[in-house]
Amino acid sequence: MYTEEELKGFLQGGMTTMPTDQKKKCFVIGPIGDLNSEQRINADWLLHYIIEPALKDFAPGYDVTRADKIANPGLITAQVINSVLEADLIIADLTGPNANAFYELALAHMAERKVVQMITDGQKIPFDLQEVRTVPYSRVTVEDVKKAVVALETHVRAAEHDGDHVSNPVTTARGTRELMLKGTADSGAKILKHLMASNRVLASNVSRLTNEVGDLSARLSGVEYRAIAPGTGVIYPLGSVAAVIADLARRPVEGNKFITGGLLGIRDDERPPADSQSAQQVESEPDKTDG
Repeated sequence: MYTEEELKGFLQGGMTTMPTDQKKKCFVIGPIGDLNSEQRINADWLLHYIIEPALKDFAPGYDVTRADKIANPGLITAQVINSVLEADLIIADLTGPNANAFYELALAHMAERKVVQMITDGQKIPFDLQEVRTVPYSRVTVEDVKKAVVALETHVRAAEHDGDHVSNPVTTARGTRELMLKGTADSGAKILKHLMASNRVLASNVSRLTNEVGDLSARLSGVEYRAIAPGTGVIYPLGSVAAVIADLARRPVEGNKFITGGLLGIRDDERPPADSQSAQQVESEPDKTDG
């Protein structure tokens, strides 16, 4: 806030510009829910333990608020709309999905506000918004929260680095239309800006998927699998996933002769008796057939 002296100096012509150390406005949109509901608990976690810590080191700083935190009297719908239109930064939680959140997000896109999207890890981003910066978050572990804080801070810095150029589905559609009708340089710049942003998002998604595949591969490499011969209950250790596949490829499989355990599961009706399973016979026995 400005001091009384600063305001007087500005109004009396002693200052040509207002002080620039006023905090920026960040408005958070997303599902809030009723008090003590799971939605409210998640919304409060996101606000206090991820968003606020991620923005604390920005200069001159952000005043972070949410619809239920607006204390001024008046129509809440009008207050929310004005908060979206006046915000320097919008953080949109797409978890749910929530109709109010998408309505407010559309307003932010039309007003060309800087937007960083967030969503609960594992939920699917709507098709029309997949090219927009999105931070997955989880509050399952402390490490999950820390990762979300770092990712959000990185995305906000990238948004600030873009300056006044905002790229979203609306600006891209506008730029394409203007380019077709007028062929202006500004329209072309908007489209190029959107394509560059989309490329960054795509590269980020590819990197994330590569890491997830590598992590899954590392975990599976240490998992042991077994095959059970239903007739005798003999358990054959097969080693890793690769060993299971290689072993089954070498054997002529007839019906359910071999049933893999672990990842593929063991049918209850094919489990060996307890005494046979506890014996853990590891050597294969020849099939006994009538001579």
